[in-house]
Order: sequence, then C-alpha cells, then structure tokens
Amino acid sequence: MRVDVNTVNNIPCNFDLEEPLGDPSGYQNWNVNGTGEISFVNCTVSSAITHFGMASNEDTVINGQVVNNLNEPYPKAVDLDVDYQFTTIYGLTITIVKSDGQIALKGKLVPMIMVQDMWIRSICTNFSVEQDNNFDHYLSAKSASVLTNVQWYDISGSPALQQLQAASEENGGNLSISLAMFFNTRVVPQFMFTNFTLAYVVGTIGVSSTNEPLMFNGNRLLSYQDIEQPDLPLNSDDSCSQFQVSGSSHPVWMYKAPFQIDSVSRRLSVDLSNAISQNLDGSLRNLGELWFGIRDDVSGCIQLIGDQPIPYLEADWFSKGSIADYILSETENEKLWTSPLHIVRTAADPRVTILSDHQQFQVNSSRLIVSCSDSGMFLQIMLQEVPRFIRPMNYYFGRIEYKEEMTVQLLLTEFGRPVENETIEVILTSSNSVPTNGVLAAMPKSTTNAQGIATFVFQAANRIPFPRNYSEPQLPCNKTELPINGQVYTFTYNASGAPAVNIFADDINFLIGTNQIAIHGFSYFSKPVNPTWVDDVRPIFSQSVVIQEMQHMLQTANILIAIGGRPVIDSGRTVPSYPTRLPGGVLPNLNVTLKKFSREHVYRVFMGIEVPHNLSIDTNNQFIFNDTIGQFYQEISKCITHLGDSIFEQSQTEKQIMWPWNAPTVGFVNVIKNATSALLAIQSITDQGEGTNPVNPTQGNSTIIENKMAHFYSFEEIVCGNRLVSNGEGQFCYKGEPIPFDPLGVWPMQPNPSKDKIPPNTNCYTEAKAFHGAYRALLKRLQEVFDGDKEGVLDMIAIMELLGVHARKVMWTNLSPPSPDDPTEYPPCAEVTCDPVWDYDWD
Repeated sequence: MRVDVNTVNNIPCNFDLEEPLGDPSGYQNWNVNGTGEISFVNCTVSSAITHFGMASNEDTVINGQVVNNLNEPYPKAVDLDVDYQFTTIYGLTITIVKSDGQIALKGKLVPMIMVQDMWIRSICTNFSVEQDNNFDHYLSAKSASVLTNVQWYDISGSPALQQLQAASEENGGNLSISLAMFFNTRVVPQFMFTNFTLAYVVGTIGVSSTNEPLMFNGNRLLSYQDIEQPDLPLNSDDSCSQFQVSGSSHPVWMYKAPFQIDSVSRRLSVDLSNAISQNLDGSLRNLGELWFGIRDDVSGCIQLIGDQPIPYLEADWFSKGSIADYILSETENEKLWTSPLHIVRTAADPRVTILSDHQQFQVNSSRLIVSCSDSGMFLQIMLQEVPRFIRPMNYYFGRIEYKEEMTVQLLLTEFGRPVENETIEVILTSSNSVPTNGVLAAMPKSTTNAQGIATFVFQAANRIPFPRNYSEPQLPCNKTELPINGQVYTFTYNASGAPAVNIFADDINFLIGTNQIAIHGFSYFSKPVNPTWVDDVRPIFSQSVVIQEMQHMLQTANILIAIGGRPVIDSGRTVPSYPTRLPGGVLPNLNVTLKKFSREHVYRVFMGIEVPHNLSIDTNNQFIFNDTIGQFYQEISKCITHLGDSIFEQSQTEKQIMWPWNAPTVGFVNVIKNATSALLAIQSITDQGEGTNPVNPTQGNSTIIENKMAHFYSFEEIVCGNRLVSNGEGQFCYKGEPIPFDPLGVWPMQPNPSKDKIPPNTNCYTEAKAFHGAYRALLKRLQEVFDGDKEGVLDMIAIMELLGVHARKVMWTNLSPPSPDDPTEYPPCAEVTCDPVWDYDWD
C-alpha cells in the first residue's frame, strides 16, 4: 500500500511564511512534498470464507486484484491539524477484480482515520521519539470502516462473492472493511530509501450490519491492558539491547484483537492482524503456543478452546487475513456470553530455568495459572477480554465551524450485548486549547437507550481565534503566533465499570484513538493575498492556455464523433515519446522536445507550435504566410465546406463531450450538429492559438485588456519579459509590466525524460512510477470520456490536477540514489532531478 501523506503540518513553524520548511531529513518532516495519495500496490485476494468453510482456489475471487479508484482521481490522506495526528482517508473507492479479469464489485469507503489503533509492534528496538527519526518504521496500525454505494457486477464463478452479496443485501447493502498496515518496510534496507511511502497491508471485507459501529469491526475486544505479560527472550537476529515498553513497565508482546461470536453457528472469529509483535524483518515473533481460553469463575483455571493452538506461525497466516476461526461447543458458547475470552501462552514448569536463544530467563510464577484440563500445563495470560466495552457508534472525529454542531453516539456493551440505562460522561481533555471553551458538549452526560447507545451533541460555542496562539514559543521559528486556522478539542468518555480502552501508548500521546472524541473547531478567515512569480507566469499556462488547449482537444473530438469517428487516446500508437514531431506533417522542421522551463524553450517549441499562419506583413501590407497548424485547420475547413451537412447526418450529439463549466471566463465547448457549427469551432481554435492577424494579437473580438491574447503572443510575453500593451493607436509592443523569471528557480530536469533514464531501486524510480500510474489513469479516463461517459469530465480534470501534484513530487526527488555512506543524505540542490515519465508503457 502506498501512503504518500504530506507531513508539512508536523511542524507548526512550517506555517510561518517568513521561514523555509523544516529539514526534510528529520522524522517530523520526512515527506514535505507528499502528494497525499493512497493506493493499493499489488494487492490480491488470498482467501475467502463461505458458509461451508474456506473457498477453494477455483473460486474466481481467489487471486483477484484489489485496486482503488479505477480511472478516477486518487484518494487522499489528509491530516488537518498540526498538534494531533488523525490522518484521514478521503475519496477511496475499492474495486475487486476477479482472477478472470472481470470487475466483481465496487464500493466507496466512508472516510476513516488511518491510525485508529496504532502501537510499537517491533518492541525489541532501542526506540525513542527524540533519537529515532524513523520511529514509525516500527509501528503498526489498524483501521476499520464501511463501504457504501456498493455496486455488484460479474460475480459468476465465485460462490464466496455470491454469498457475500446475498448477506450484505439482507443487512442494508453495505460492506465492512478492516485494514492492518505494517510500516516495517522502511527498516528493510532495500525498502527504506527506495519505497519509503510503502507499507504492507492485510485487510478483510465482510458484511456490515446497520446496528454495528461505523469504525469498529467485531462487537467485543481482547486487550493487553491490566495484564503483566511475561518477560520473553529477545530475538538474537534483532540488534537491540533492551525491551521497548509501550507506555507500560512491562513488555507488550501482544496488543489488541477485536472479535465476535455468531450465536447461531457458534463461530468464534478473532482478528489478530494487529495483535502480535513482529521481528525487525517483518515476520511475526514466535511467542510459543497460543490458545484461546475461558477462565473458570470458581477454580480460576483456564479452559482451552479447541484441540489446536492458534496457527499464527503457519505460512498462510497472512493470506487468511490473520483471522482465527473456531467453532465453539454449546458449553463454550454459553460460557462466553457471561465470561471473558482470553489468549494464553503455554509455559514450562516455573521451577525449571529455560535456556532460549542467547539469554536465560526465569518464568515468573506469579503470572502463571493452570489449565483446567491438564494440571501439569502452565499458562500465561497474554490478552483478556474487556467485559464492558464502550466505543463510538458513528464518527468520533470531524470538523465544525463556529456555531455548528456535531453529534456523536457511543455504544456500551457487556460481553457483546447492549447495556441499557447506563450513564456515560464525556470530559474535555485538551485544556491547553485556546480558547478552552471553543468546542463544548451541550450535555456532558447521557444515558444509554435499549440499544446501548448514548448520544452527545458538541457545539462550536465560541469563535476560534486566528492566527493560533501558543503558550510557549514554537521551534525553530521561536514564535507564539502562527497563521494556523482551527483548534482540536479532545474528549475522553467513561461509564460505570467500563473505562475507555486506552488505544495508544503514553509515549505517542499526539495520536488520536477510539478512546477519544476529536473535534476540530474552525473559524472563518480571508485567504491572504501574497502575489509572487507564480501568479505572473504560471497563470498564463494554467488559467488561459492550458484550459483552452483542453477545450480544443474536446472540440476536435466532438467534430470527429459528429461525423461517426472515434477519438483514440489510450493507445501507444497515439501517445508520443519525446522528442517527437507534430502529427499530420505540420511544421516538419519543428523538433518538439520536453525540457526544463526556459525562455529559449518557450521560444523554440511553444511559440513554434503556435506560430500564426499570417505572422507578419510586408512593406505593401500583404500577409506573409507560414506553414502552420492554422493552415492545417484551414484545409480541414475546406473539406467540411465541400462535403457540407451530409457528413453530419448522424451527429451523435448524445456522445459528444460537454464542458463542465458554463462561464465565459473558462470558455465553452460546442456541440457539433452541422457544417456551420464545425467551422465555427475550428475558427475559435485557430483564433485562440494564433490570433486573427498580425496587427491584432487577441482572440477574435476580445481586447488585450481582457487578457485574451492568442497563445502565441502570451508565450512571447514570457520570452520578451514584459506584458504586451497597446499604445492606443492600434499598435502593440512588449513594454508593459515586467514578467520576472529566475532560471535558478527551475528544477534541473533531464531533457526528454524516459523510464530508461531512471536508475532502478531508487526513490526516483518509486516516484516516477507513481506519476506514470496517474498518467495512465488519466489516459484511460480520457478514453472513457471520449467513448461517451460524459460524467467523467470532472474526474478527468481532477486527475489532471493530481498529475501536477505528482510531477512536483517527482521533480523534488534526486535522480541519483543517496550516498551509500549516508543513505539519509538529501542534497538540497541536486545537479539533476528525477523526471516525470510520459512513455505509454512502463513495463
């Protein structure tokens, strides 16, 4: 899974516009140019469970692909606050493609926090936030949410999907989803500096019921809290000298595991995907034999469940989603509705000293209990159920503006069953927020109803000041006031006999978990205006030329569709490789290249493409003509005039592309119905590109004051360094406002970039391939739009915007790999940067 979250806001001083961004090599700012992209990389369906057990390998869902946002804008991971981390995934569509290549289903993810349940999973490390700049390398997180707007397609050949569809439609139509992410890829040397945005992911998709919590899979929970887990030997392969403790005076070998029991089938299903500690190489730590068990209330012994231990060390553990399934006996099923579930570890006789790996250790007999069935078997409790469990039913995070409200529901259960008529209290914990009463609970106490739900309403009662004030100076800018909007207010909750389960370790206290409600209060403010070079040169491309060139492409496509043709976009035959020539034999001497921005490049290529057909006049006021794109369009116009309306008899107006905006400032795309409308469209294209004549640089009837010059003259402004102005007597000259340009402010990219120029196993390779993936998604979406999917135009625009984000990320990356002497080295000024790859094929 690729998680390219932008981390600029990890340091408040990065919002100080007078100071540069913080050091990108520091742990707090490791990805300052992150695109925010979330995407699945090489994810497959490895197993499925049906009513009859594990699905066979002949089921077409097995080995199918799990992908996101096919030909749609990439989803984003966004963290709205500088003080708390609740990075949230927005806009994720999950698609399952069967092994036969057919799409089986799609569903839209309800936005979820990526780090609902995070812990230091590789606990055998010398970890400290202050000393380890890559501390998240050892973390693991688990998140859960719901897929809505589920669409089912071809599920033939898959009994597992057929049963899933039937079960989901009986329960409201939604699907539950759970993702466990392992960040240890950054510890493995090959990954650490080439794929630092990647993580391993194990996930499950199942049926979601309308009466289940939105962000929590399973209705019961096994937890490490209040357990003194045993002192186990360190792994000799891991270079560490002491236990790393997660907010406890004892090691935490196992964390938490949600589970549920089907009272009808008596099936116990426990999600252990984020529960067992790891070695530094990513493998699960061998904790010995682990069993599920039920403690006898009278004798205190543990009754083991099943005849086999938990198979967490088997090779197919991850491929089965790290889910442990057992069919309970009737007695076990009955007991577990009144007694807590445990996970226990078998241990040797405490009177024997055990030699294991490189270290001797003595089992602490005070942590031992015995098995009910075998008095000679000693057991150590690793996890135990939280009998009374309270958690959010709906969103427990969000943002509200001044005077707005947000409703949060909390669910209280005991052994999985709702607890009625119980008082739950919410308590404001972020007392350092300014003001402290910015967001308040309308009523701090609420009573659960018959479904075990208590409802709270939070109000943005007072305006949050802007800029944000800090009680202590922030480093490194040493300022107490920064232009940051909004403030997070956190609330914990409690019920009698049901303390909120602590989700995060005390030493990672900036994280938000499901033991807290986090509400981001915002204020209204006006965006400050700070004109820069970007506002002078870049708008010439993005606001005028680029938008109009998009319109030209759509307009010519409509002409082709109107005469019964089909535009071909997503094809290696039509996508150019650079350097290249213009199609149709136009300007045969023009070498079209991709190079870093310069006035010379604008002159030779951009102005060369847009050179007017009648660029100048001679001394007798006669036009001097050139072989141009405009002349090429004129030849097309002649053919249309000659053939007339007969070629438009089946204009296929329903397939033509509509411009998504209806405003003169962004132009129009005309529907082509006959020869006249086609000729007008072509005339508009040539006027916007070349201008009407050499003494009028504008587009048709517009004026230069309207800044609607033909593209050729807009580019020439950049080359000349001044705006084109009229002297009031019908003459124009480049003597207007200066257009500043600093060549040192341009990334030093290679000319005519290609994947063949990028060294493998480098950061550059990773980022360039991500850019290429977005580029191909754009081509595919364009093809779908030109094939009749009118609704895809807005998606197309969004992917174009994303492509710009990816391009900047690529250009920020060095072409060459880091120094082998210091892999973290990142020169601030690289001689050559990485480049976006425009080749049609990557592999």
